[in-house]
Amino acid sequence: MRSNKFKLIHEISEVIARTSDPMGGLNKVTKLLHEHLDGPETMLFAYNAQNGTISLVAAYGTWADQVGILSFNANEGLTGIAIRSGKILNIDDQNEYRSRTAIPGNQADTQAHKEMHGLCITPLELGGSIIGAIGLARRQKRKFSKSILDTLEEIAAPLAMFITNALLLKQNLEGANAFSLHRERPAKSVVDNKPLRGRPITRGVVCGHAILMSGVDDLLVIKRLPPPVNNTKEQIEAEKKRYLDSVEAARRNCQRTAREMAQTIPEGDCEIFEMHAMLLDDPSLKKTILKYIGEGHSLNMALAAALRTFSAQYQKIEDPYLRERLFDIKDVLLNIKNAADNLDGKVPETPQENEVFSDFRRNIVIAHDLLPSQLVGMPLKKVTGIVLEDGGATSHVAILARALQIPRIVGVPWIKELVHSGDSILLDADTGNCYVRPSVEIVRQFGAALKMYREQAERHNEQLELESLLPSQTRDGAQFTFAGNFALLSELPMMKHYGVTEIGLYRTEFMFMIRNVLPTEEEQFSVLKRLVTTAEGAPVNIRLLDAGGDKPLPYMNAWSDEDNPALGCRGLRFLLANPDIMMPHLRAILRATAFGNVNILLPMVADLFDFHAAKEALKKAEQQLLAENIPVFPYKLGVMLEIPALFRVLDILLPHIDFISIGTNDLVQFLFAVDRGNPNLTRWYRQCHPVVLRIIRDTCRIVAQYPGKYVSLCGELAGSKRALPLLIGAGIRRLSMTPSRIPVLKKQLSQYEVPWCESLLDQVLAKCGSEMETMKLLEEYDIKS
Repeated sequence: MRSNKFKLIHEISEVIARTSDPMGGLNKVTKLLHEHLDGPETMLFAYNAQNGTISLVAAYGTWADQVGILSFNANEGLTGIAIRSGKILNIDDQNEYRSRTAIPGNQADTQAHKEMHGLCITPLELGGSIIGAIGLARRQKRKFSKSILDTLEEIAAPLAMFITNALLLKQNLEGANAFSLHRERPAKSVVDNKPLRGRPITRGVVCGHAILMSGVDDLLVIKRLPPPVNNTKEQIEAEKKRYLDSVEAARRNCQRTAREMAQTIPEGDCEIFEMHAMLLDDPSLKKTILKYIGEGHSLNMALAAALRTFSAQYQKIEDPYLRERLFDIKDVLLNIKNAADNLDGKVPETPQENEVFSDFRRNIVIAHDLLPSQLVGMPLKKVTGIVLEDGGATSHVAILARALQIPRIVGVPWIKELVHSGDSILLDADTGNCYVRPSVEIVRQFGAALKMYREQAERHNEQLELESLLPSQTRDGAQFTFAGNFALLSELPMMKHYGVTEIGLYRTEFMFMIRNVLPTEEEQFSVLKRLVTTAEGAPVNIRLLDAGGDKPLPYMNAWSDEDNPALGCRGLRFLLANPDIMMPHLRAILRATAFGNVNILLPMVADLFDFHAAKEALKKAEQQLLAENIPVFPYKLGVMLEIPALFRVLDILLPHIDFISIGTNDLVQFLFAVDRGNPNLTRWYRQCHPVVLRIIRDTCRIVAQYPGKYVSLCGELAGSKRALPLLIGAGIRRLSMTPSRIPVLKKQLSQYEVPWCESLLDQVLAKCGSEMETMKLLEEYDIKS
């Protein structure tokens, strides 16, 4: 086996613990079983004792397309024998048995299934009852080894619980039998006029029509094609027409996005979308897809099969540039799939609905999760809201949504199952409620809120502009610096509007994440030059590429085998391990120093070894530029305090740097060993915990001992009204945050005096042992978020 059973058990446990989509998690489990158990076809079955049926709930391989469709009687097939007897079935050739293979009936008569010989069915037991089974099948005529059987027994108990919970959740959402897994459209009565709950990330009250978005993972990974589903000429011709209609819709989307991106997101590569529009007409791609449709396969399966075909072809190409074209092909196939998923969207037709639903002119994106590259690849002028099954407050799509001022909620289970393209959606991102297909009455109830949000946006901006003129000081005159965190050049015109005096953090990773290939040195320099020039002399803190963890680059496989990406090859580690990426990046930043006031910020520094390695790379890049007669102007060098270990060596590090930036998002994650992107662990992500506040205070005290050095704080905590007096008391005088938060905090800042804030922090550190106790103490002083 590729790895021992303990690693498999660990990875399955991670899936169970982290997933907010249990049914999707089951498919991930089948993939893990395939990868760790020498590559068999893998299946998960659910058994309904009430009606005696067995259903396929997850699969990796031949039968992936039959998940939620395939169901048979427990008295049939070898799977039924294993489930009824409660004993493991392990045989060398399933085709020799009278009860006819793992899956009975017509499904077992296909050539692909007949080629499967070795079979193992392991029953899953929960509370003394059999609830399903794990199935493994392979082409070799031999039994599965004892080590594999032992591994299956080890994972059987947690998997039984996971399957049961997943099916119960589906039952609650669909109001149907827990084991009725056919993918029929849920009854409208289940969600119509009833709010689906999520977690608000970017606030606002908006409405629109649903547009469904899929990720590359939704293009099924298949090793062999399942049986065709279209058996008549009319069905095949209808599927071909659906494909051609989807291509035309995808073409219009690509062309629109290419036009808009140059204005909205200049960091993006609009030429990619122009190339995608041309790739849609690629003869070999079209021929391949139509071939599979002509054989009777659905469009989705034809796209998956085409991806498999082209992946195999491109893996044989040695030229890395040509191999990168595979990413464009994946994007084009995904564009076709998304277009097909949204072909049937309908807008309300009745006069009454047209009158009441007049605000529903834009789109609300519905997805499991989104990559930054997917978000910027949409026609953003038509997007008014986002609803996701997964995601978090500190994810980079969240940052982009805030930058683009798009209301967004996350953590809405099964939203893609419950919504269909074109459905009317009313999104109340203030409370985290999402109404699917709301009635005329409900839309009328929200009419005032929708109107207020539109008008409030204008009044709010005017009010913020007035508040931005307030002095940045406490009531007793302590001076503060409020800096803005920026991800996009399109945000920069708002600097003066919000009273931003400097760019406290420019996230360079976004110009890498929203492309299909690495940006060249010239492309990076073009963006950075524009950034620094637009700042008009204000300090610009450029953070080196912080890729990895929750920010993988979509065109690189550097992180595919990492068990724990948050602790893996990310930030400075990634750059030092990839000098071919690091050197052009450093050169582009250093060249930008000639056009303004640039500070360079190093992410994910763990100790002095990391720091000196980065400084040596900077020195090398600078020497290269000077040798080419390209000027490099003086700049300040700082490090992000994110890894707790760095806190212990600050006194040794400070003589070599100009400033410290405390990155609270990752610092909290590492202090409490909690994945900040996991919505199930939100209550363990404790930003106002006394431990965090003590580290911030002690850092300020250490830095104060070094004249000319300073400390700033960035992250979600920096923009918190509730945390502000504690940060003042800790000694923080520089805060970097989402620009729209600056006027709000300026107004609150003027209400405090430093000695009172210091006393408040002393009370928290002396009396509180948890974040909850900190919150209670702040409530006593009527300090609210």
